[in-house]
Amino acid sequence: MRINIIIDTENDAFNGDNLGPEVYRILYKYALKIHSAKEPSDFESKLKDYNGNNVGDALISEEL
Repeated sequence: MRINIIIDTENDAFNGDNLGPEVYRILYKYALKIHSAKEPSDFESKLKDYNGNNVGDALISEEL
């Protein structure tokens, strides 16, 4: 199983000095979600910036 995480950083939430902290915030929130995952499908998720905009996905794949 492979977990592919894609984050588009082209919107205002990532401008200036916010890039690192916003990516961290998104990944931290995702880590909290998967900490209690019971099934592989629980690892799939939409990733949202602090404004609530969809900026990426975490997807499961069988490919390497």
